Order: sequence, then structure tokens, then C-alpha cells
Amino acid sequence: MKKGIIFTLMLAALWACQDLNSINPPDEIDLHGQYGQYVDTLINASQTAFKVDQFVNTGNAQKLNIGSYEGFSAGFLMTFISLPTDTVQIDSAYIELASYSKFGDGADDMQVSVYKVEKDWEEAKANTQQEWHDYQPSNLVGQYTFPASDSLRLRFDLDTTLVNDWRRYPDTNKGLYFKVENENLNYIRSIESLEVVSGEDWPRFCIYFQQGDTLTKKDSSRAGYDATIFNYQGDLFELAEQQNDILIGSGIASRAFVRFNALDSLPKTALIQDADIIMGVNDKDIRTNEPGNKLDNPKHSENYYLHSLLEADSAFDTYEIDSSFTTNTNFLYYLIEQDSSLSLNGRSERSKFGLSMIQNKINGIQESAGFYIQYLNENQDISIKRIKNDIKMRLRYFIVENDGL
Repeated sequence: MKKGIIFTLMLAALWACQDLNSINPPDEIDLHGQYGQYVDTLINASQTAFKVDQFVNTGNAQKLNIGSYEGFSAGFLMTFISLPTDTVQIDSAYIELASYSKFGDGADDMQVSVYKVEKDWEEAKANTQQEWHDYQPSNLVGQYTFPASDSLRLRFDLDTTLVNDWRRYPDTNKGLYFKVENENLNYIRSIESLEVVSGEDWPRFCIYFQQGDTLTKKDSSRAGYDATIFNYQGDLFELAEQQNDILIGSGIASRAFVRFNALDSLPKTALIQDADIIMGVNDKDIRTNEPGNKLDNPKHSENYYLHSLLEADSAFDTYEIDSSFTTNTNFLYYLIEQDSSLSLNGRSERSKFGLSMIQNKINGIQESAGFYIQYLNENQDISIKRIKNDIKMRLRYFIVENDGL
């Protein structure tokens, strides 16, 4: 057994240093004659599905969203908690927001209604609770115009009476809710959140107040919390299922599931060189099948997680994700979009997936009932990636003559 382990490690190190683009190894390390047959093959997925989840945690997202587009809508909650004491006189107050992108082709200015929130909420839970998807605020603070330009800084004044109430009665400061009334606006604007790294782009709540004879400014930037509430009304996901599409979605999360039964038939003496998941992107409109998927947000990161499933029923209605990746990066895999396909991000990622997942499955060390793919940042904004239902796995391995691997 010890000899088999050393042999495996030596070969794994040898292959990690080579160019994996060709089917056959370079002549100087051609081991076909010594260790048996070299196989480079594609296996087809035996089962696929996608599942929609409206209730993702948006509390730690670096973007807030507001607007409406193709049946999707978004508004956001925001609370600032650092206020001057009730002993000073407020002169004025304003909020400033930074926005660098919008998704959709609408050209009208955005009319935004801002409401006083009158119930408690938590940023990590707001979008995961149905009550906030159904929320109908009634205490209007003001209405403001956000220009339709792609990039801008938004500034608008707040009534000092509201701010004074928050100071005098801190328990009433449950924040503000921002929403658009026009369901046909045809674009969604992204705004930098309180989680964003750049300090100059944080949402700002600025208050001017008299301190003796001096007008003093208090900036409550990043002293608070926020969360986007995403909603969808329509039949897009049902239509995609009828068309046998696979959707990976952000905002309204959609995750892909895939199973490869052929993995159970791999030879027990297979020595994996590397493995890859290949998911072709369908860039046609989901409804019309015309060129151009209008729901594929070009501003959204083209990075994806690939996780293994410990258990899953035949339809992936119930499943358990292998959480090994939380403590061992050998089980954390990334897909990227390249050449109109989603696939593992580079040679080292393919080698890691092949050795830690597929090889361990062959050796009986690692269980896998399928795989699960999601956007890396599925809580940031709206984006829907359409995947061809022709998912494959590429495997490259040796069938060696020795047991004990």
C-alpha cells in the first residue's frame, strides 16, 4: 500500500509540470508502454436540472440594486446608525450614493420613492424572508429623480424632522426603503453598498449641525447596514424548464445540478491526470431564441463555484452539499467562462479536481452523488446565464497495471 501511494504522488507531481493541452504526453515522458493505456475521453451527463432560490442573503453584497427589468425588480433597505446627539441643532441632512452601472436598455430617468421603515429587519435575513418580498411601505419620506446615465453620484436631501425623530427616539430608526413605482422602467441600477471596499464610494449620510458658532458636518459613512430585495414575476424559469434549458442565475438565484453515472464505471486501476466540466453557453434569448441573451448581465462576474453533492435524489429536489471545501481548498473548485463554455479555471484547477475528487471517488475515499454549479457572487445583481443541456466531463487518465492506488 505504501508503494502504491508513493507511485501515485510521483506521477501526480510529474503530470502537474507538463503541458496538458495535447492528448498524448510529450515523448520524453511517454509512459504508455510502462503503465498501460492512456485515455482522453468525454462522458455525457446522465441527469441535469436547475433549481431557483429567491431567498439569497444579500446583506454582505457589495452592490445594492433598484429598478425593474424583464419581470425582475429590486429595491433596497438601508439604515444609518451613527447620528449626532440630541443636544445639537441640525441644519440639514443628505444622503449620497455612488452608481457605476445599470443593466437593461431603458432610457428614462428613474423616479425613486423613499419610505420610512417601521419594522425591525436584519441585513443577513431581509431578502431570505417572504415578508420583505411582500412589503408595502406607506410612510413616504420623499420622491427623487435618479438620472438614467450609466455612472453618477446621487445626492438628495432628507427632512430634518425625520432625522430629529431618530435622534430623540432611537428605537424608531429602522431605516429607509428605496423602491421604484414604474414596473416598466426596463433597467436596474446598481449602487455601491456599505460593504464595498473603496471608502469614497460608501453610501454617505451627512448631517450639518450647529456646534456653538460653528457649522459642523458629521459623516455616517459605513456606519449602518443595507440589503437588496429581489423579486420576479413571470414564467421565465418555467419556460426554460420546458425548453430543457439549464439556467444559472444571480439575484434570483438559479443553480445547476449534474450527475455523471459513467464515473461509477471507471476502472479501479485508473490514474487520473486531470478532469474538467464543460458547459456550453447558449447566447440566445430565452423567450424568442433570437441571438443575444438579454438577461446575461455583462457587468456581472463570469466566475462560478463547482461543489460536490454528498447525497441527492433522482430529481435533485433534496440534496446535501459536501462542505469539505470550507476547510480544505482541495475541494474548492472554480469555473470561468471561456470560448463560449463554462469550464474549470486553468490547468491547476483541472488537476486538483481530477485528483482530489475523481481519483478519490475511484479509490472509494470520496463520495459524490453529483455536482452543483452557482454564480460566485449570486447575491450582487440580476444576471441569468443560459446553458446548453449538453454538459460533459473530460477525463484524462492512465489505466495502470498495478493495484493499490
